[in-house]
Amino acid sequence: MFKKLFAWVLCVVLLLSVAAGCAKKDPAVEQQTETTTVAVSTEEVSVKAVGDEQYVEEYDKVAYAVANNGFENGLGGWSQEKKTVPVKAVDDKKAGEASLAIDNVDEGDCHIWQSLNFTPKEGNPEIGDRVMASFWIKMSDSVKSDQGKMLLFKVEGYSAKDGKKVLASVILDGGEKKGEWILVETPVGYMVPEGSETLTIAFENDLPGKVYLDEVNIFKVVPKGEGTVSKVEENIYEMNSGFEQGLEPWGTYVDKAEAVAVVDTEKKTGEKSVLMNNKQEGSFTAIWQTLNITAEKNTPSAGDSVKVSAWIKLGDDVKAMDDKKCYFKLEHFSEKNGKALMADATITGNEEKGKWFLVEMPVAGPIPEGEETITIAFENGLPGQIFVDDVQIIKE
Repeated sequence: MFKKLFAWVLCVVLLLSVAAGCAKKDPAVEQQTETTTVAVSTEEVSVKAVGDEQYVEEYDKVAYAVANNGFENGLGGWSQEKKTVPVKAVDDKKAGEASLAIDNVDEGDCHIWQSLNFTPKEGNPEIGDRVMASFWIKMSDSVKSDQGKMLLFKVEGYSAKDGKKVLASVILDGGEKKGEWILVETPVGYMVPEGSETLTIAFENDLPGKVYLDEVNIFKVVPKGEGTVSKVEENIYEMNSGFEQGLEPWGTYVDKAEAVAVVDTEKKTGEKSVLMNNKQEGSFTAIWQTLNITAEKNTPSAGDSVKVSAWIKLGDDVKAMDDKKCYFKLEHFSEKNGKALMADATITGNEEKGKWFLVEMPVAGPIPEGEETITIAFENGLPGQIFVDDVQIIKE
């Protein structure tokens, strides 16, 4: 009798112990849920979001300089891949004169992104900045909530050593309000890690149907009272500055040289750069692009002062020579006055090989009244391989 009672009590104790153990949370799962994912639900937007939940202070936002953030120049300044090709849309926009339309059909998907460098310039991000981002979206009636399909909007830091790290993001599942422009914001994100080389904002969209995107912004988060949304420099050169869409609309010239070609083996940001390959002494290569001077937004105008820059990488085979240089220059032109040099910079071949470096011209301008175009050009007589990426003209 005593043995049976003891066995019964022992069984009960063991069962209770097992139940208690099963009820305990997996610490790894618990930590991931608490530190990386929050649920956000409003009347207009139903999303999942990633951000730093520990940040609860009131804050202001200071905008970074995102090139062509309203898609006034189509995909200028942005990189794109996947099946669906986005197009500039003038029939529907939140602000300005255009937006970007993505129409996924037949299992289509689309990925667009833009990377910002950590160069010491107003409007650029810095290591240690706390970030968040926003955009406006309008979903057409053709967009359906399809299990497993989503639009992911994210901000990532990147370094060759540590790879990518998501700092802030939101996910839309297609169940949001249709036919109206909706503002979508990430939560306050994490700080840009030490060692980061670029900060990238990206859309990854496989939602079936047509969506419009407009007014994309990345912000530095600062304590309340220490900043407001700032007026940032306006990038007026937004036509394939990173050569992500090939060489168009750049002009090229080759004399006794191997080639001028877009490559994916070397790049400062994005996926591509352009190579000017002078295989032998006496070779010459050139690339250039001409912009019309108009009164329209995101184009150079009479009276503007501008600053031109580009990222350069020299191959190990580049040789410095007294009479050979790579000239980086900006000119304005009119039929009446002809060409006139506005600013230039010189690459001598003595710069460090195998490493990207920034070349900037002095501030140039103002652009005189009556001029018709400005042209940015590289005229390269240096023997060896020179890579060019992220060419920009900034309105000062």
